[in-house]
Amino acid sequence: REMSFVLDEIDTISAKAGIEGLVDTSRVAAAGHSFGALIASSKTGLNVTESATLDYGNANDERFQAAVLMSIPGRGDGPAMEMLADNAYDGLDKPLIATGGTNDIGRVKPRNMTAAEWRTMVYSLAPPGDKYAVIVEGSDHYLGGLICNAEAGGDPDPGGVAIVAAMTTMFLDAYIKEDSDALAYLQSVDVLNRTAGRATYQRR
Repeated sequence: REMSFVLDEIDTISAKAGIEGLVDTSRVAAAGHSFGALIASSKTGLNVTESATLDYGNANDERFQAAVLMSIPGRGDGPAMEMLADNAYDGLDKPLIATGGTNDIGRVKPRNMTAAEWRTMVYSLAPPGDKYAVIVEGSDHYLGGLICNAEAGGDPDPGGVAIVAAMTTMFLDAYIKEDSDALAYLQSVDVLNRTAGRATYQRR
């Protein structure tokens, strides 16, 4: 609800921050990492169980036009994943990009999935159209502590950060800035070659 509150009060916030008139509220994306990605997806159509909504109702907010979902949990064990409704992914019809790493482990369910497949499950199960997934070989949940939680994860992974940053920025340029060149790039780029085999890329 705080994400929607920020949009509700953006004029007041902008004025107090000294950036009045610089925020274009007609171009808004939701983005997050890990549980934050789960929250971002709930703002763009993820269906959760009735017990999880409490008195808040549906968290979807039509003002969020696209989603950047880094290391988002898939179905599995634990309270966060149990909040997913049976039709959790059916409402995710807006553009989204999901990223994960092959060392990005979690409560994987079903157990025959790889960690990276689990972290990009949202890409596989959301309705097709304007959906993208990037999997970075060797990257962990925190990209070596360079996203957050510097004490966790493996060695710092600036290369992994650069790949995720480049692809998510291109996605935002395409769908929030409506840049036709960025969209053409997303639909044609050979990520495996451009990253010297470090990352794989899918779109549907």
